[in-house]
Amino acid sequence: MTIDKVIELQAATTDCIYLHLMGGFYHAYGFGAEAVAETMGYQVRPKPTKANPDNRECGFPVSSLPGVKRKFDMFRLETLLLVERDEIRKL
Repeated sequence: MTIDKVIELQAATTDCIYLHLMGGFYHAYGFGAEAVAETMGYQVRPKPTKANPDNRECGFPVSSLPGVKRKFDMFRLETLLLVERDEIRKL
């Protein structure tokens, strides 16, 4: 799935956060990036695309996923959805 498609899915909802797997990192965009950064103390950075020039992202290594999930569960925050290739699944 393309970055722009994940950005489009994220822009349509604030009920969940899409975590897009690219290489050894998960990336969240838009609202999801802000939520992950605020919850985990990570940085948000610009990640413009042709279709979304104002896009922002927050990324973290795959190895940090259990800690991210734990913190989101602990605070009863948004549902995390993993986007791996063309498949979306609830974490």
